[in-house]
Amino acid sequence: TNSAHKRTDLTNVDPVFEGLAFSISSEYDCTQPAWLSVTPSSGTGVAIGGSETVTVDVDSTGLAAGSYSATVCIASNDIQNPVVAVPVSVTVN
Repeated sequence: TNSAHKRTDLTNVDPVFEGLAFSISSEYDCTQPAWLSVTPSSGTGVAIGGSETVTVDVDSTGLAAGSYSATVCIASNDIQNPVVAVPVSVTVN
């Protein structure tokens, strides 16, 4: 198969911020490469200490051998950390 995925939990650790909302985009300019998808792309109401599982899928179909990278940006309503950048890299053999 030409695809792989990684499940990641987003956890709300802020002791005073109930109801974390988030949305996901790829790259800092919010364009998503065709080979990368993230589900779900948004969520609301993540309780303090709660989490939301996010799956990052990579589809290497049609990609030439080499290294590819992108950044998944997690934007939220957290005032102190409104955007968290998560690097994604993949090597196609």
